[in-house]
Amino acid sequence: MITLSFSFAISFFLSLWISIVFVMWILYNDHDSYVLKELLKVVQCPYCTHVFWGMADKELSSCPHCKSYVNLEEPKR
Repeated sequence: MITLSFSFAISFFLSLWISIVFVMWILYNDHDSYVLKELLKVVQCPYCTHVFWGMADKELSSCPHCKSYVNLEEPKR
């Protein structure tokens, strides 16, 4: 029969619990960054060259630095 010491059992279940929490944290952060990439995009104002975050679902956004309107759609070539 296999003997199992108390300290080994505690360390095994503690490391198992920490591993599960770590995997859940990785999956949560991966999903969260995917959602942010879909909602936000980096935009540079053509007038004052200020870089800011723009909402990807909007066509126009206003620059927080110079308050001018910036077209967020990609130019058609």
